[in-house]
Amino acid sequence: MKLRRSLRAVRASATDRDWWRDVAIPHLLRTTYYRLTHRGIRVLEEDWDNLVVLDACRYDMLTETGWHADRLESRRSRGSNTPEFLKENFVDRDLLDTVYVTGNPQVDVHLDGECYQVVSVWESAWDEQLGTVPPAPVTEAAIDAYEQYPDKRIVVHYMQPHYPFVGETARAAIGEQSGAELSRRLADGKVDPDRDHATVWERLQAGELDHETVWSAYVENLELVLPHIETLLEAFTGRTVVTSDHGNMAGERVGPLPFRLYGHPYGIYTPELVEVPWLIFERGERKQVTAGERSRADESIGDDADRRLEALGYK
Repeated sequence: MKLRRSLRAVRASATDRDWWRDVAIPHLLRTTYYRLTHRGIRVLEEDWDNLVVLDACRYDMLTETGWHADRLESRRSRGSNTPEFLKENFVDRDLLDTVYVTGNPQVDVHLDGECYQVVSVWESAWDEQLGTVPPAPVTEAAIDAYEQYPDKRIVVHYMQPHYPFVGETARAAIGEQSGAELSRRLADGKVDPDRDHATVWERLQAGELDHETVWSAYVENLELVLPHIETLLEAFTGRTVVTSDHGNMAGERVGPLPFRLYGHPYGIYTPELVEVPWLIFERGERKQVTAGERSRADESIGDDADRRLEALGYK
Protein backbone atom coordinates (compact mmCIF):
# COMPACT_ATOMS: atom_id res chain seq x y z
CA MET A 1 0.00 0.00 0.00
CA LYS A 2 2.80 2.42 0.86
CA LEU A 3 4.49 1.69 -2.45
CA ARG A 4 1.27 2.34 -4.36
CA ARG A 5 0.72 5.64 -2.56
CA SER A 6 4.30 6.65 -3.29
CA LEU A 7 3.94 5.81 -6.98
CA ARG A 8 0.71 7.81 -7.19
CA ALA A 9 2.43 10.78 -5.57
CA VAL A 10 5.29 10.60 -8.06
CA ARG A 11 2.93 10.40 -11.03
CA ALA A 12 0.84 13.29 -9.74
CA SER A 13 3.81 15.58 -9.10
CA ALA A 14 6.40 14.43 -11.64
CA THR A 15 6.32 17.71 -13.57
CA ASP A 16 6.12 19.95 -10.49
CA ARG A 17 9.58 21.43 -9.88
CA ASP A 18 8.57 22.71 -6.43
CA TRP A 19 7.57 19.19 -5.39
CA TRP A 20 10.91 17.80 -6.52
CA ARG A 21 12.78 20.54 -4.67
CA ASP A 22 10.75 20.64 -1.45
CA VAL A 23 9.59 17.02 -1.07
CA ALA A 24 11.23 14.43 -3.28
CA ILE A 25 14.87 15.54 -3.13
CA PRO A 26 14.93 16.22 0.64
CA HIS A 27 13.36 12.81 1.26
CA LEU A 28 15.85 11.11 -1.03
CA LEU A 29 18.80 12.79 0.65
CA ARG A 30 17.50 12.17 4.16
CA THR A 31 17.10 8.45 3.55
CA THR A 32 20.30 7.82 1.63
CA TYR A 33 23.74 9.37 1.61
CA TYR A 34 23.38 12.32 3.97
CA ARG A 35 21.39 10.46 6.62
CA LEU A 36 23.84 7.56 6.57
CA THR A 37 26.96 9.70 6.81
CA HIS A 38 25.94 12.73 8.87
CA ARG A 39 27.34 12.95 12.39
CA GLY A 40 26.94 16.19 14.26
CA ILE A 41 27.73 17.30 17.78
CA ARG A 42 25.25 17.19 20.65
CA VAL A 43 25.61 20.66 22.11
CA LEU A 44 24.44 19.69 25.60
CA GLU A 45 27.29 17.22 25.85
CA GLU A 46 29.90 19.85 24.97
CA ASP A 47 31.83 21.76 27.64
CA TRP A 48 30.39 25.25 28.16
CA ASP A 49 28.79 27.48 30.77
CA ASN A 50 27.15 29.87 28.29
CA LEU A 51 26.10 29.01 24.73
CA VAL A 52 25.38 31.82 22.26
CA VAL A 53 23.46 30.74 19.15
CA LEU A 54 23.52 32.93 16.04
CA ASP A 55 20.55 31.72 14.05
CA ALA A 56 21.38 30.63 10.48
CA CYS A 57 25.04 31.63 10.62
CA ARG A 58 27.22 29.83 8.06
CA TYR A 59 30.80 29.08 9.07
CA ASP A 60 32.22 30.50 5.85
CA MET A 61 30.21 33.70 6.28
CA LEU A 62 31.59 34.33 9.77
CA THR A 63 35.05 33.55 8.41
CA GLU A 64 34.52 36.29 5.83
CA THR A 65 34.01 38.90 8.56
CA GLY A 66 37.31 38.06 10.27
CA TRP A 67 35.60 38.15 13.69
CA HIS A 68 37.95 36.50 16.23
CA ALA A 69 39.60 34.60 13.40
CA ASP A 70 42.32 33.35 15.74
CA ARG A 71 39.87 31.18 17.68
CA LEU A 72 37.32 30.33 14.99
CA GLU A 73 36.70 26.59 14.58
CA SER A 74 33.84 24.71 12.96
CA ARG A 75 31.52 21.93 14.06
CA ARG A 76 28.76 19.99 12.34
CA SER A 77 25.26 20.76 13.57
CA ARG A 78 22.79 17.94 13.97
CA GLY A 79 20.09 20.01 12.29
CA SER A 80 19.68 21.87 9.03
CA ASN A 81 17.03 24.18 10.46
CA THR A 82 15.98 25.36 13.91
CA PRO A 83 13.26 22.76 14.60
CA GLU A 84 15.64 19.92 13.75
CA PHE A 85 18.46 21.51 15.79
CA LEU A 86 16.13 21.66 18.81
CA LYS A 87 14.81 18.16 18.26
CA GLU A 88 18.25 16.60 17.92
CA ASN A 89 19.74 18.41 20.90
CA PHE A 90 16.98 19.03 23.43
CA VAL A 91 14.24 16.40 23.01
CA ASP A 92 13.69 14.22 26.09
CA ARG A 93 16.60 15.87 27.90
CA ASP A 94 16.77 16.96 31.53
CA LEU A 95 17.41 20.70 31.23
CA LEU A 96 16.78 21.79 34.80
CA ASP A 97 20.31 23.18 34.96
CA THR A 98 19.67 25.37 31.88
CA VAL A 99 18.06 28.76 31.24
CA TYR A 100 17.18 29.37 27.57
CA VAL A 101 16.93 33.03 26.49
CA THR A 102 15.44 33.31 23.01
CA GLY A 103 14.49 35.90 20.45
CA ASN A 104 13.32 33.11 18.13
CA PRO A 105 9.71 31.97 18.67
CA GLN A 106 10.60 28.58 17.16
CA VAL A 107 12.19 27.70 20.49
CA ASP A 108 8.81 27.99 22.22
CA VAL A 109 7.22 25.81 19.54
CA HIS A 110 9.83 23.05 19.35
CA LEU A 111 11.83 22.99 22.60
CA ASP A 112 10.86 19.56 23.91
CA GLY A 113 12.66 19.52 27.21
CA GLU A 114 11.96 20.96 30.63
CA CYS A 115 14.32 23.89 31.07
CA TYR A 116 14.70 25.51 34.45
CA GLN A 117 13.53 28.67 32.72
CA VAL A 118 12.69 29.80 29.17
CA VAL A 119 12.96 33.55 28.64
CA SER A 120 10.86 34.33 25.55
CA VAL A 121 12.17 37.77 24.62
CA TRP A 122 10.11 37.83 21.43
CA GLU A 123 6.92 38.13 23.47
CA SER A 124 7.84 41.62 24.72
CA ALA A 125 10.41 42.85 22.21
CA TRP A 126 8.96 42.05 18.80
CA ASP A 127 9.61 44.81 16.27
CA GLU A 128 6.58 44.99 13.99
CA GLN A 129 8.33 47.20 11.47
CA LEU A 130 11.32 44.86 11.12
CA GLY A 131 9.30 41.66 11.45
CA THR A 132 11.79 40.18 13.92
CA VAL A 133 13.46 40.67 17.30
CA PRO A 134 16.53 42.94 17.11
CA PRO A 135 19.65 41.97 19.08
CA ALA A 136 19.55 44.60 21.85
CA PRO A 137 16.66 43.23 23.95
CA VAL A 138 18.03 39.68 23.67
CA THR A 139 21.38 40.92 24.99
CA GLU A 140 19.71 42.72 27.90
CA ALA A 141 17.63 39.68 28.80
CA ALA A 142 20.67 37.39 28.57
CA ILE A 143 22.69 39.53 30.98
CA ASP A 144 19.80 39.62 33.42
CA ALA A 145 19.36 35.85 33.22
CA TYR A 146 23.09 35.40 33.78
CA GLU A 147 22.93 37.58 36.90
CA GLN A 148 19.67 36.09 38.18
CA TYR A 149 20.71 32.46 37.72
CA PRO A 150 24.46 32.26 38.47
CA ASP A 151 24.34 28.48 38.96
CA LYS A 152 22.67 27.66 35.63
CA ARG A 153 23.96 27.13 32.12
CA ILE A 154 22.71 29.95 29.89
CA VAL A 155 21.68 29.52 26.24
CA VAL A 156 21.21 32.78 24.31
CA HIS A 157 19.50 32.41 20.93
CA TYR A 158 19.58 35.48 18.67
CA MET A 159 17.43 35.77 15.54
CA GLN A 160 20.23 37.27 13.46
CA PRO A 161 21.67 36.65 10.91
CA HIS A 162 18.45 34.80 9.96
CA TYR A 163 16.15 36.78 7.68
CA PRO A 164 14.62 39.30 7.55
CA PHE A 165 17.73 41.16 6.46
CA VAL A 166 17.52 44.63 7.95
CA GLY A 167 20.85 46.34 7.17
CA GLU A 168 21.68 49.07 4.70
CA THR A 169 21.87 46.77 1.65
CA ALA A 170 18.52 45.22 2.47
CA ARG A 171 16.85 48.59 2.84
CA ALA A 172 18.33 49.88 -0.40
CA ALA A 173 18.11 46.85 -2.68
CA ILE A 174 15.80 44.16 -1.24
CA GLY A 175 12.79 45.95 0.17
CA GLU A 176 9.71 43.85 0.81
CA GLN A 177 10.52 40.43 2.27
CA SER A 178 9.10 38.02 4.79
CA GLY A 179 10.17 38.46 8.38
CA ALA A 180 9.88 35.88 11.13
CA GLU A 181 6.14 36.47 11.46
CA LEU A 182 5.32 32.84 10.60
CA SER A 183 7.36 31.63 13.58
CA ARG A 184 5.66 34.13 15.85
CA ARG A 185 2.21 33.08 14.69
CA LEU A 186 3.06 29.42 15.29
CA ALA A 187 4.25 30.24 18.80
CA ASP A 188 1.05 32.20 19.40
CA GLY A 189 -0.94 29.07 18.54
CA LYS A 190 -2.25 30.15 15.14
CA VAL A 191 -3.49 27.29 12.96
CA ASP A 192 -2.01 27.10 9.44
CA PRO A 193 -0.48 30.59 9.53
CA ASP A 194 0.88 32.25 6.39
CA ARG A 195 3.83 34.50 5.67
CA ASP A 196 3.19 38.11 4.74
CA HIS A 197 5.66 38.06 1.84
CA ALA A 198 8.10 35.78 0.05
CA THR A 199 11.34 35.10 1.90
CA VAL A 200 14.61 36.53 0.61
CA TRP A 201 15.67 33.00 -0.42
CA GLU A 202 12.47 32.51 -2.43
CA ARG A 203 13.02 35.83 -4.15
CA LEU A 204 16.62 34.88 -4.95
CA GLN A 205 15.47 31.57 -6.40
CA ALA A 206 12.83 33.32 -8.49
CA GLY A 207 15.45 35.60 -10.01
CA GLU A 208 14.03 38.75 -8.40
CA LEU A 209 17.30 39.33 -6.54
CA ASP A 210 20.91 38.63 -7.45
CA HIS A 211 23.29 36.54 -5.38
CA GLU A 212 25.72 39.36 -4.60
CA THR A 213 22.98 41.56 -3.14
CA VAL A 214 21.54 38.79 -1.00
CA TRP A 215 24.92 37.65 0.26
CA SER A 216 25.92 41.22 1.18
CA ALA A 217 22.66 41.69 3.07
CA TYR A 218 23.16 38.35 4.80
CA VAL A 219 26.65 39.31 5.99
CA GLU A 220 25.37 42.70 7.18
CA ASN A 221 22.72 40.95 9.25
CA LEU A 222 25.50 39.01 10.94
CA GLU A 223 27.57 42.14 11.49
CA LEU A 224 24.59 43.77 13.23
CA VAL A 225 24.65 41.18 16.01
CA LEU A 226 28.41 40.79 16.55
CA PRO A 227 28.81 43.92 18.77
CA HIS A 228 26.13 42.45 21.04
CA ILE A 229 28.09 39.23 21.35
CA GLU A 230 31.08 41.31 22.45
CA THR A 231 28.85 42.83 25.15
CA LEU A 232 27.94 39.36 26.39
CA LEU A 233 31.58 38.27 26.39
CA GLU A 234 32.41 41.22 28.64
CA ALA A 235 29.52 40.39 31.00
CA PHE A 236 29.83 36.59 31.14
CA THR A 237 32.41 34.64 33.08
CA GLY A 238 33.30 31.00 32.66
CA ARG A 239 33.44 29.18 29.33
CA THR A 240 31.30 30.80 26.62
CA VAL A 241 30.83 29.16 23.23
CA VAL A 242 29.48 31.07 20.22
CA THR A 243 27.93 28.87 17.53
CA SER A 244 24.90 28.50 15.22
CA ASP A 245 22.00 26.11 14.84
CA HIS A 246 22.31 25.82 11.03
CA GLY A 247 23.33 27.68 7.88
CA ASN A 248 21.60 28.40 4.57
CA MET A 249 21.75 27.25 0.99
CA ALA A 250 22.24 30.24 -1.30
CA GLY A 251 21.73 28.48 -4.61
CA GLU A 252 24.52 25.90 -4.33
CA ARG A 253 24.15 22.58 -6.10
CA VAL A 254 23.59 19.44 -4.03
CA GLY A 255 26.21 16.86 -4.95
CA PRO A 256 25.82 15.47 -8.46
CA LEU A 257 22.14 16.40 -8.68
CA PRO A 258 21.23 19.12 -11.22
CA PHE A 259 19.34 21.19 -8.65
CA ARG A 260 20.17 24.30 -6.68
CA LEU A 261 18.75 24.69 -3.21
CA TYR A 262 17.85 27.80 -1.23
CA GLY A 263 17.21 28.49 2.42
CA HIS A 264 17.37 25.82 5.11
CA PRO A 265 15.16 22.82 4.32
CA TYR A 266 14.81 20.11 6.94
CA GLY A 267 17.04 17.05 6.82
CA ILE A 268 19.65 18.05 4.23
CA TYR A 269 23.20 17.99 5.56
CA THR A 270 25.34 19.87 3.07
CA PRO A 271 28.33 21.87 4.39
CA GLU A 272 26.45 25.12 3.72
CA LEU A 273 23.69 23.94 6.07
CA VAL A 274 25.45 22.09 8.88
CA GLU A 275 29.00 23.42 9.06
CA VAL A 276 28.65 26.03 11.79
CA PRO A 277 31.09 28.24 13.69
CA TRP A 278 32.44 27.24 17.09
CA LEU A 279 34.34 29.86 19.11
CA ILE A 280 35.45 29.28 22.69
CA PHE A 281 36.02 32.16 25.11
CA GLU A 282 37.32 31.77 28.68
CA ARG A 283 36.98 34.50 31.29
CA GLY A 284 37.27 34.21 35.05
CA GLU A 285 36.13 31.26 37.09
CA ARG A 286 33.90 28.47 35.82
CA LYS A 287 30.34 28.17 37.08
CA GLN A 288 29.26 25.64 39.66
CA VAL A 289 26.21 24.46 37.73
CA THR A 290 23.35 22.85 39.64
CA ALA A 291 19.91 21.63 38.61
CA GLY A 292 16.76 22.78 40.34
CA GLU A 293 13.02 22.52 40.18
CA ARG A 294 11.57 24.31 37.20
CA SER A 295 11.13 28.01 37.83
CA ARG A 296 7.43 28.94 37.91
CA ALA A 297 7.90 32.71 38.02
CA ASP A 298 6.08 34.56 35.28
CA GLU A 299 8.51 37.47 35.57
CA SER A 300 11.10 35.36 33.78
CA ILE A 301 13.62 38.08 33.04
CA GLY A 302 13.06 39.91 36.31
CA ASP A 303 12.27 43.46 37.21
CA ASP A 304 15.67 44.72 36.07
CA ALA A 305 15.15 43.27 32.61
CA ASP A 306 11.69 44.81 32.35
CA ARG A 307 13.11 48.20 33.23
CA ARG A 308 15.92 47.87 30.68
CA LEU A 309 13.55 46.74 27.94
CA GLU A 310 11.26 49.66 28.68
CA ALA A 311 14.20 52.04 28.44
CA LEU A 312 14.98 50.57 25.03
CA GLY A 313 11.39 51.12 23.92
CA TYR A 314 10.35 47.45 23.81
CA LYS A 315 7.72 47.44 26.55
